[in-house]
Amino acid sequence: MRYYVALILTLLLLSCSNSNKESSSKTVSANPDDILAQKAASQLIANFARNLKGELLSAMKEGGAMKAIEVCQEKAPFIASTHSNKPIWTIRRVSEKNRNPENKATPQEQEIIARFADSKQTKTTFLSEWKNTDSGKVFYYYKPIRIGGLCLQCHGPYKKLEPTVKAVLKDRYPNDKATGYKVGDLRGMFVVKMRWPDAKEFARELIADTVFRQ
Repeated sequence: MRYYVALILTLLLLSCSNSNKESSSKTVSANPDDILAQKAASQLIANFARNLKGELLSAMKEGGAMKAIEVCQEKAPFIASTHSNKPIWTIRRVSEKNRNPENKATPQEQEIIARFADSKQTKTTFLSEWKNTDSGKVFYYYKPIRIGGLCLQCHGPYKKLEPTVKAVLKDRYPNDKATGYKVGDLRGMFVVKMRWPDAKEFARELIADTVFRQ
C-alpha cells in the first residue's frame, strides 16, 4: 500500500509540475515500469551525488583541492559501491576525458555523451532506454555531469591549477585527461543500470522512502 500511494503521488507530480519536469530525447512514456525506473534512477543519482559532495566539501575544508583529489580516487568508488547491488543495479560515473582509468566511457557511452553535448541548449536532463538480453530486460539511465565553480580547482585550465594540485595529479593520475574545463562544460555522465524486474522492488522502496521523507 505504501508503494502505491507513493506511485500515485509521483504520477500527480509528473502531470502537474512543469518546473521540475525532466526532459528526454524520446516522448515520456506512461508505462508504469518506465516511470518507476526513471524516478528510481534519478533518486539513486541524487543520493550518490549528495554523499560524494559531502565528502568533497569536508576534504576541501581539511586539506584543500589536494585532499579532494584523494577523496575522488579512494572514496568515490566506495560510495558508488554502497549505492549499488551488483548485478541487479549499479551506478557509475563515466567520461571521455577520464581521470580515473576505471571511469573511461565505452564507445557506446561516448555516443550518449555526444548526444548530451549536442543538446546543451535544449536542456535535456536525462536519457533512458531498455535493452533486451538473454537473461531479460535491462534499464539504462543517463544523466549529464556539468562542471561547477568548485570543480575548477581540480578540473580547470591546467595552467591555472595550483602547483601543488598539478604535482598530486601527476603522481596519482599520470595519464590524466580531465583538465581544461570551464563552468557549465559537460564533464561526463552518470550511468544507472537496472536488471528488470529484479530491481523493481528496490525501485519501489527507493521511491516510497523519498516521497514519505518530503
